[in-house]
Amino acid sequence: MSTEESVAALEARIESLATKEDIVRLETRMVAWEDYMATKKDIAELKGFIQESVSQSEIKTLKQFIAFWVVIAGLSIPILSGIFSFVFNTLTLR
Repeated sequence: MSTEESVAALEARIESLATKEDIVRLETRMVAWEDYMATKKDIAELKGFIQESVSQSEIKTLKQFIAFWVVIAGLSIPILSGIFSFVFNTLTLR
């Protein structure tokens, strides 16, 4: 490879490299993004909020589950009582 070819190859590569102005622009954009980035404190607060929400949801679901089965039990007692009394009365009439 001749010197001229090496210089041409280097010139082609140099055009694709970032300039100082490009780096400064990128740095400026990154500084602007810092306001929107989460810190460790933000993440810790979010984690606590999520854990609290999940435990409140679990408690609410458990209360609904218990209430459902109390209602089912409350309805099944009169229904079963009626069925048994009907069957008993039917059997004693013969």
